[in-house]
Amino acid sequence: MTKHFADEHKKAFGTAPPKQGYPDAGNGRFMEKASYKEWFEFSLRQRAHGQFMEGLTVFLFANIIGGLFYIQYSLVIAAAMLFFRTIFVFGYTVKPELRQVGGIPITLMTYV
Repeated sequence: MTKHFADEHKKAFGTAPPKQGYPDAGNGRFMEKASYKEWFEFSLRQRAHGQFMEGLTVFLFANIIGGLFYIQYSLVIAAAMLFFRTIFVFGYTVKPELRQVGGIPITLMTYV
């Protein structure tokens, strides 16, 4: 940010850019300086993270409630979900089509 936008930031705010202030989520002004490949890889990681977080709240709530009545069953489901979520994230960041390796079992476990 400092390398490419220090003058523009100083003109707009009157101060130097913060050392770790990156308000751009990857699709805005700061990514203009990245190559297409860097932007694409960054976007894949952003989406994988977003999808991981989207399902986490519902899963944790359901697992906690289920764990009150079926402790071992909930533990096995939680371990499997964590395993397949990790595979999903790595698959998505390597090649989007590979997300199905983890995504299909996650979808099936949603109905268990």
